[in-house]
Amino acid sequence: MQFKTRRNQARPCTTPREVELGVRGLGAIEDLRQAAGSLTDEVDALVAEWVDPVLARIAADLADVTAKTINDPVWQTIDLEKCEVLLLDSPLMQRLRGVKQLGLAHLVFPGATHDRFAHSCGIVEATERMLASLQRNAQRRDQGSPLPTISPEHRRVVRLAALLHDTGHGPFSHAIEPVVERLYKDQFSQLRKKAQTVFSLDNLPQTAELLVVLMVCAPKFVDVLRHGSFGGFSPQAIAEQMVACILGARAVPSPGRAVPPPFLTAIVSSSIDADKMDYLARDAHHAGLPIAFDTPRLVSKLEFLKCNQDTLPKKQSENVDFANAHDERQYFDLGLADGGVGAFEQMLVNRAFLYDRLYHHHKVRVADAMAQRLAYYAQKASQGSLKLKQLYLNVCNPDVHASYAHVDGIQAKRREPHFATARRRLGTKGPRAERW
Repeated sequence: MQFKTRRNQARPCTTPREVELGVRGLGAIEDLRQAAGSLTDEVDALVAEWVDPVLARIAADLADVTAKTINDPVWQTIDLEKCEVLLLDSPLMQRLRGVKQLGLAHLVFPGATHDRFAHSCGIVEATERMLASLQRNAQRRDQGSPLPTISPEHRRVVRLAALLHDTGHGPFSHAIEPVVERLYKDQFSQLRKKAQTVFSLDNLPQTAELLVVLMVCAPKFVDVLRHGSFGGFSPQAIAEQMVACILGARAVPSPGRAVPPPFLTAIVSSSIDADKMDYLARDAHHAGLPIAFDTPRLVSKLEFLKCNQDTLPKKQSENVDFANAHDERQYFDLGLADGGVGAFEQMLVNRAFLYDRLYHHHKVRVADAMAQRLAYYAQKASQGSLKLKQLYLNVCNPDVHASYAHVDGIQAKRREPHFATARRRLGTKGPRAERW
């Protein structure tokens, strides 16, 4: 990511050739699914259970689905489109109401009971404001070399990627990731290597991100994308572009590939993405930590950054090679005008403060370690039969929704004998487990 001001005129980023690529883009979906091995089948089974109600509503012509406007403590108002509401009302998204954003941090910060459902809605609004700011600032530039415009199809893809980017989280949020990684070590290793190769990733994707990738690529979810409200590209191309956004991919367009421009993927996953803009402000608000974020200023100073061998520093040889690989020997990235540097620095400082005071608080880390140990003991008690379905136990079932809302599923897990054995190993019985 570079941060400079570029003064250029607008140009459509979706040419007829790019539209053709988007329609044809079957891309790396099958490669990713094959790389994950048996994990793919388990994720497919979960996704089928979670999106079957969506397919049923689609069969009924979506007569009861409308766009919505909701209130939010961070963004005040969030506007959701019809296709987003369709997914939001499904068990795939509704289960996030029982997954706390900060895992077990509410045991130390009682106000930190917000969930990943609210965060997912918030990042959609942050994404929309970033897209609008980019387009607005591009239109204000002086005459010169053309800048991209954002097509309605790409805008919809980026918003969907933002909405679904956290669906890979299970109970206890990040605390449970090491357990899932350990259960499927080989599958995640192969999937991580394949994703890094196919999408030219700068950083290795986390466990939850890889699970989202498999969910988006699942056949049942691709069937949902066939509905006209998701239109613009083929369903496989939409899925591949969503994956690229979630992983923050930078790949050169080529026949059979459907990869959004780098400035779009950077909105969902980068050093200045919509995810950070939402969770930093939201976590500080609910934890009761008096931290101020000048998010409106930061968003208003976003710019298209033209990157080629003339504008990039010579030491950034990888970026220069990436630019030269394009037909126009350049690409556009997400940048920041000089007037927004102060707000960006403020965000970085406050992020470090939150890691020190909240995310890495010693008591929070102790609680996370207890949750991980519970799952490890359950794995041993199951003699290898503990699978993803048990870790994500009935998380979409209304009968256990209230239990998940209590401590991210500890009550629901009591019904499983593996977790009963684990509780005995931990020495937690009845009410003591409820006080986690």
